[in-house]
Amino acid sequence: MGVQTVNRRLRQEVLRRPEDVDQVRRAVELFRDAGVKVVLDNISGVPGETEAEVLESLEFYNRVRPSRVSDYYMRYYPATEVVDLALAAGALDPAAVDELERGRGSESFALGGTAGVTPSQRRLHFLLAVLLQLPPRLNSLIISRGLYRFLPRHDGLARIIIRMMDVLRREDI
Repeated sequence: MGVQTVNRRLRQEVLRRPEDVDQVRRAVELFRDAGVKVVLDNISGVPGETEAEVLESLEFYNRVRPSRVSDYYMRYYPATEVVDLALAAGALDPAAVDELERGRGSESFALGGTAGVTPSQRRLHFLLAVLLQLPPRLNSLIISRGLYRFLPRHDGLARIIIRMMDVLRREDI
């Protein structure tokens, strides 16, 4: 399911997603109760997204505990409304928009998307990648005490850890 973010403002004003977080939570519960593994997609680097809003999503995923959360970085496409929003929020500058319009300056949404990814975003991306491998209470401690600031900035390492855990549990999601 494409959740992208649980923050109401970002969902409605930037991503134009009408569902609210309670509907998402309920859908996860219904799928889980029916024996269906649930994978939620998250987007890091939504224009105007604050660290507090990322932490809000992390706390939600930690409470709901889907089978997996797949996290991707924001990627922009030419002539879309979200490019204008990113420009206004300072997530993109005019030179980046010009490069985008020329078909350049964009990486895969799994590798960093369009906008530059900060070390802080990479650390939060790492935590999101390993979140469901850790006990909920440990995650709550990491989030509430800001310990995520000490995590590695290498999200590729997190993906390797997750795949190894899947193999050990004999799961393929």
